Amino acid sequence: HRDLHSFPTRRSSDLMVEKDAAGPARVELELPEGWPYIGAVMINLETHERADVSNGKTAQNRVVVLAPKGNWKVMAFYLDPTLRPAS
Repeated sequence: HRDLHSFPTRRSSDLMVEKDAAGPARVELELPEGWPYIGAVMINLETHERADVSNGKTAQNRVVVLAPKGNWKVMAFYLDPTLRPAS
């Protein structure tokens, strides 16, 4: 059993990149090199419609999506590699 007080904590903003876009628009987010990718989502800031855009990750370590008409926030999430348990 691990002491929860010794568990390293981070702000969620440290583990994501985000960008606002007025669509229609191509949106690109650069991911940190070597940090495991979790996924990506975009949300319409007016209607709160959400879309899973995790498949937008490219081999160049970017997330590229096409935001439709409207005001969108695109967010990509990743893990801190220093917090991985030893295997």
